[in-house]
This record gives sequence, C-alpha cells and structure tokens, in this order.
Amino acid sequence: MLFKRSWGGGLFCFILFILAFVIHNLFLTDSAPASGKMDPGMLCFIVPGVLGSLCSRRARFFAPVAGSLVAVPVCLLLINVWEQDDAGLLQELAWLLSAVFWNALGALCVLFLITLVWRQDARKHRV
Repeated sequence: MLFKRSWGGGLFCFILFILAFVIHNLFLTDSAPASGKMDPGMLCFIVPGVLGSLCSRRARFFAPVAGSLVAVPVCLLLINVWEQDDAGLLQELAWLLSAVFWNALGALCVLFLITLVWRQDARKHRV
C-alpha cells in the first residue's frame, strides 16, 4: 500500500535522475567520471531528490532513492554507449552511486525542512 501511493515520486525521480545525468555529461563536465578531478556538477543530482521527495507524500525518502537506484543501470548503459574511455565498470558504478548519495541528500534536506516547519507550526498552536 505504501508503494502504491508513492510511485509517482519515484517515477519522477527516475526521470529527473536520468535527465540530470544527461545534462551533467553533455554540458557540465568535459572529463570522464574516472578522471579523479573534483566535480561540482555532481551537486545537480540534489535536484531530483528534492523534487522526488516533494512529489511523494508517504515515502519521501524511499521513493527518490528507489527511483535513482532503478535509474543507475540506465545511466550505466548510457555511459557505455556514449563514451569509450578506459574507466572500468566499477569506477563508473562508484561514480553513479555517489550521484545516488547526492540524490538521497536532497531528499533528506526536504525531510529536515518539513520537520522544521512542522515543529514551528506546532509551537505556534501550543502557545
């Protein structure tokens, strides 16, 4: 029952994660994921987590993380189709799982802000 109510947020996060991946690889970086350079473009993966968490009412953390984990094989396939670099499969998988981390961090930020707003609202009604 929980998954039926929150599948929209997971699907939305799935689509946004792939879109963020494509934008990151086409426009934000000029190096391969295995280059070892710092990549501030990875912060764009926070956006799918935030929006996926806002779209799912019951599973605000689980739905975005599940959507991004389902998108990882699609992105891995896109990496192998687009680029022919010397990075191994494990290196590319580690890069994609770090993108899942940033996605989960975006979902956790939404949960934190909702908790702050809820506590502030409860404090107003208590006084």
